Amino acid sequence: MDPYMYEESRQRMIRLARNFGFAALIFSFLFASFFPVIIGFACLSMVVAYLSKGNRPVLDKQAKAGVIAGIVAIVVSVSIFASGIIKLYNDAEYREQFISISEALYGDAYKELYGIDLDELFGSVFGGGTNE
Repeated sequence: MDPYMYEESRQRMIRLARNFGFAALIFSFLFASFFPVIIGFACLSMVVAYLSKGNRPVLDKQAKAGVIAGIVAIVVSVSIFASGIIKLYNDAEYREQFISISEALYGDAYKELYGIDLDELFGSVFGGGTNE
């Protein structure tokens, strides 16, 4: 095996890890609603970064940047997701607004498919509905 080709492919993996990490970071700040996409990009960033290490004892700087960006993206997206869920549980006005928007968008179709109103569903899950 040609060592130059190995080094070239390793450098390509390092750039890929950095790009996945920064894509996950950008997604986490701009599109926090794409939670599975963010986690996927961040995990891919970390896996590719560790694969790019090869036989070397430490990661390169760019691979470390990809891993750090992936970890930050996971932390940011999980915190945004958790704060939204906590706000649904604790803030009645926010919950009413969320339920009314959900009813306007999906109310009839959801009732036809599952036989339960979204107001009842959110009331049982989050402890109250629009009738509080």
